[in-house]
This record gives sequence, structure tokens and C-alpha cells, in this order.
Amino acid sequence: MTDGQYRLRVKHGAGEFEIEGSENFVERHWKNLQPLIADASTPSHPSGKASSNVSAPQVSSAKEAFPDSFGEYRNSFGKLTKTDEVLIACNFVVRGSSASVFNNKEVGDLLKEHGVKVSVSGSISNLLRSDRVFRDGTKGIRVSKEGFEHIAELQSKA
Repeated sequence: MTDGQYRLRVKHGAGEFEIEGSENFVERHWKNLQPLIADASTPSHPSGKASSNVSAPQVSSAKEAFPDSFGEYRNSFGKLTKTDEVLIACNFVVRGSSASVFNNKEVGDLLKEHGVKVSVSGSISNLLRSDRVFRDGTKGIRVSKEGFEHIAELQSKA
């Protein structure tokens, strides 16, 4: 998609916001639009940083749609640490969840199904300490803005 072609979709009641366009367009406009759509009653992040119910930008274009298969998604990255593998599995589970949350069992089952042997709870603990995921009350765990940024960085290196 060129910078001239884009699509914005907002579901305010559901807390969803989607930007579709070139990677350059999305990155350039996300920083300006995200504060405008963040809900003022957003709970605070455990680290003391404000968090948002708004998901981080999900770059998509005609050529670059999110894969339906975790195996395909996982292979789009280069070599990953075990903790990074868990993070991308968390992101994949969240993409299929209407609530945008995940739990250790969902992530563990997905990784086990694909032959990845890893301590999911240990990796989630590491991700919590690094602020790449955070607990969302009793709802579950969410990928944070820092987590989405790290995933984008991993993809850019692949």
C-alpha cells in the first residue's frame, strides 16, 4: 500500500482502533492518534506507567496480512529466544481473542502444539518484569505497548 492509500476503523464502544496502510504511514500517524483515542478511565499499568485499552498498531497491508497459522507467523521471525517465542505466541493468542487477553494455558497449549518446549510461566514472569505484558485485573494478561514495539522490532530484524 502506498502512503496515499489507507483505511481507519474505529469501534469506540469496543475500544478498537485500526489503521491500515503502509508501514511508514501507520508508524507516522499512530503516535498522534493513540493519545486521542485512549480512554480517560484507563487503569494504571502495574509499573506505574499509564496503560491503554487501545492495542498497539498492527501494521497490515494487502501484501502483509496477519497469518492464520501460528507456524507461519512464527516463521516470519528470525531466530528467537524462548521468552520472545512466548511473547509472539501471546500476541498470536490475543489476535484471536475478542477480549485481547490471554492466559498461560492458552499460550502453553499453542506452543506445545507446535513442538516448542519452554517454561511458559517462567517466560511470562520475565515478560511481566520487562513490562512487555501486564496483568489486567482478573480478566487475564495483555501484551503492553512495549511488547508490541518489541515484536515489531523482532519482525524488522527478520
